[in-house]
Amino acid sequence: MTKVEDIPISTIEHAETRSQKWTRPLDIIARRFKMGEKETTETKPKKVVGKSVAVALGIVCILLIASIAYFSVTGISAQNSYNNLQKQNNQLQAWLAGNETSLNQIQADNTNLQNQNTNLTNQISDQNNTISSLNTQISQLNSNLTNLQNQVNTLKVQVGVILYMANINFYGNRTQIDIDVGNSGALDTTITQVYAGTSYTTMYNLTVTPVSLPAGTVQRITLNFSWQLGTTYYFEVVTSTGQTLSWGEQTPSS
Repeated sequence: MTKVEDIPISTIEHAETRSQKWTRPLDIIARRFKMGEKETTETKPKKVVGKSVAVALGIVCILLIASIAYFSVTGISAQNSYNNLQKQNNQLQAWLAGNETSLNQIQADNTNLQNQNTNLTNQISDQNNTISSLNTQISQLNSNLTNLQNQVNTLKVQVGVILYMANINFYGNRTQIDIDVGNSGALDTTITQVYAGTSYTTMYNLTVTPVSLPAGTVQRITLNFSWQLGTTYYFEVVTSTGQTLSWGEQTPSS
């Protein structure tokens, strides 16, 4: 318990000053009231003044009580308003803190998605480069395959057409020669040119009508060519598929 002697003098003086501030009007009114009573004993008309002072004193008391009640109610209302605002502020702070956490999480997720997108873009670029390289290799392989197929087709033709000289006949007063050429292969061909001469280097192109030479057949070619007895002549047959047949033959001696 606080003792009177422990209260600071300044606090006591301040309290006395406030007490005097509130009680001074009451002292004035009371003094006037006493003066009014004194005056009423001396003169009768001053009795009305005393009653007016009493009424004024009552009004002041009522106003004082009303003021105290008003400020009390106002103070309570202000405190309630302050408490409500403080509560709303706390709720708002909590809401902001929660949203800030959510925003940070969203930003982190967005960063992760961007990193994943970058990685996927890089992977797609690498895969596209790989696909481009594979397409180049496939194109090269297709080109090689085409070349090989052409070679195979050429070999098939070459192997498929096999020429041979079946017979030769010199006749017609030494002006005509019959040549029988056969094809023992599996593919058809056509004889397009025939060369003849006294050596392989001095052969001449004889104009002939192309002769079809199916596989497994022998066809005769008649040449209008002047020949001498007992002389060796050289011949070459050329086909449309690229095969050639060359040989030498001696004419009859008589």
